[in-house]
Formats: sequence, structure tokens, C-alpha cells
Amino acid sequence: MTQQDAARELVEIEARLARAWVERDRDFLEEILSDDWAVVDAAGGVRSRKQVLAEAFDTSELQVDSARIEDVAVRLFGDTAVVRGRSEVAGSYNGESMAVSLRFTDVFVQRSGRWLCIASHASPISP
Repeated sequence: MTQQDAARELVEIEARLARAWVERDRDFLEEILSDDWAVVDAAGGVRSRKQVLAEAFDTSELQVDSARIEDVAVRLFGDTAVVRGRSEVAGSYNGESMAVSLRFTDVFVQRSGRWLCIASHASPISP
């Protein structure tokens, strides 16, 4: 696989991740997010895969109604990739409506021929 092919695949994975939150596709999220994945969220907290998935699927604290990504850039380093972009997300958290613009960074590693996201970071974009 060329670097261009790998970059294209990672851009598609990011688009599928955005759709998975909206479509509540837990299977896809569990497939792509490594067991030890964690995110540094927009408030600066560190949240584990287990915590995030529980909020979205077990307790319904997090509901994503729409998610759009753009301005995605991929940097490849062998079997590791850093993907950054911008996302527009709307939905609710703990019953309160939200609409946020974020810059994100996702770190992927290739294991057994497939990409897994091992870490994420989100920073709010000021209006």
C-alpha cells in the first residue's frame, strides 16, 4: 500500500467514525478504537474508551445528532499516522443541547493489517 493509499484510507476511517457516532454504530467504534484508546476532551479531561462508549450507549448521556469533518490532513510515519482535522458536532450531553466546532488530532497504528485509533485530542474553536 502506498502512502497515498494509506492516507486515503485514514480519511475514510475518519468519515466513518463521524457517521458511527451519529448512527450509533457501536460495533464500528469498538473495531476502530483500540482497547487502550483515550481522548483528551475539549475541557482538558482524559476519558477512556470505556467511559466514552458507556456515555454514548449505556447511559445515553451523549447523543450525537450530526457530525461533519473537514480540513483533514494525514501524516504517516511507517505503521503510525497522525490525523488532524476540524469537526462540527451537534447533539446533547447530559440533556443539554450542544453545538461545537473542534480541532481534533487522532493517532493511529497499524496492527494486523488494519488501522486502530490509539489516542485522540479535541480542542474547541472559539467563535
